[in-house]
Amino acid sequence: DFYYRIFNADGTEIGQCGNGARCLARFVAHYGLTSKKTINLATKTTVIKAHLNQDQSVTLDMGLPNWQPRLIPLAVSQQQDFYTLTLADNTPLKFHALSLGNPHAVTIVVDVDTIQIDKLGVEISEHILFPQQTNAGFMQLIDESNIKLRVYERGCGETMACGSGAVAAVAVGMKFYSLGKCIQVHVPGGELIVELSGTNNSLLLTGSAVFVYEGELFT
Repeated sequence: DFYYRIFNADGTEIGQCGNGARCLARFVAHYGLTSKKTINLATKTTVIKAHLNQDQSVTLDMGLPNWQPRLIPLAVSQQQDFYTLTLADNTPLKFHALSLGNPHAVTIVVDVDTIQIDKLGVEISEHILFPQQTNAGFMQLIDESNIKLRVYERGCGETMACGSGAVAAVAVGMKFYSLGKCIQVHVPGGELIVELSGTNNSLLLTGSAVFVYEGELFT
């Protein structure tokens, strides 16, 4: 139904943004560009289905995660459950890697509030293992239905919320750490819900998308 392009703060174009897709769905509905409640949104790498809910939230079908290194892309010879990179201080760091139309590295931490995300995030994001850089997520497992998450987004730095990062973290948690089928993701900017679809096992992302203001941009 709609094709759109996404640019990070540093000007680089990316292929996926869960929060951006929810905002776009709310935008086209607000301005009467569609009367549909479920719409297809396409970027240069993927097509996702967005459903506008009555409570002002939007649910996205984010599809299935891709774990193949060449499609992330990740510069390793074979797929593994987790990988290891060496930080600048020669400390090894274990992480999981996957793609949801954009690359993600997910690291398990004991306490997300105490990590030095600006330092760790940029080291992971710009590491030689990621030829197109990566989003770096840091996940704290609370229980089988709740996680805390902080994300350093490539080209941006830490953000208040990262929709695709939330889905990537939950995908890792479901695959390797016994998370349940419906997860509340606590991020600095609020809360997101990621759940397993009952039809094709794709991952659904639900979060608010509220119209705040409008303006005019002059060039």
